Amino acid sequence: MKIKTSIVSVSVMAALSAVASGQTYTTVNPPPSGEKSHAQILRDLYGSTFTMTSNGRDYVGGAVTAQRLADAGAGGPTSLSSGTVGAVDSIWSGESTFLVTARAKFAADRSQFGYFDDTLATPTFQSLFDTGTMNSERSVTLTGPFRWAIKNLSRNTLWTSNPGDNNGLGSFSNRTFDQLTTYAIDRPEKTGMEWVLFWEDRMKGEHADYDFNDAVIAITAQPIPAPASAALVGLGGMLMLRRRR
Repeated sequence: MKIKTSIVSVSVMAALSAVASGQTYTTVNPPPSGEKSHAQILRDLYGSTFTMTSNGRDYVGGAVTAQRLADAGAGGPTSLSSGTVGAVDSIWSGESTFLVTARAKFAADRSQFGYFDDTLATPTFQSLFDTGTMNSERSVTLTGPFRWAIKNLSRNTLWTSNPGDNNGLGSFSNRTFDQLTTYAIDRPEKTGMEWVLFWEDRMKGEHADYDFNDAVIAITAQPIPAPASAALVGLGGMLMLRRRR
């Protein structure tokens, strides 16, 4: 099984607020032979050799750092454009209208990446791009809490960034599972926030291995001057998927 990569030019983040006590982090399993680890994928993205820090979850590669967001144990939501609220990747907040640029390469189950807008009375999945598309652009307005989501069209399953939404399958249906791990990226040429989302696109009960390298989406949130109070923010998206046997 091989990982195909699609690498994009991205902006960078401002520093996150301090991590509060009591936060927990989902275990990322080592990938099987022939698949890439988080450190290797980060190297493909940023061109440096990444090593794990002493805390066992963050990475450093030259002047680039990848700070892991907690998966539970803190308030939220985390601000997409500032990163200073929650520091957890389960619930997010947008402040305005965003331009989403998706660069994706299909190499596994056919999927769609999108979100749930939790400001609505009945949130529904809003797709931003299909894993088979390249260089597509979408404009989306996110002014309050939302959840990222990935819909596996091949398996007819949908998982969100909030573990409480994700029930296991079969004998695991009475348990919920975290399907997303997220890093905030910091580089010297900071002009905005940058996030890298590592998805597990299958669930416990359908051959999930929880190495979180099935779908990797890089998102950049950079304020752009705009009229009135709605600032236009640009995002760059990248998706990497591995082909399963």
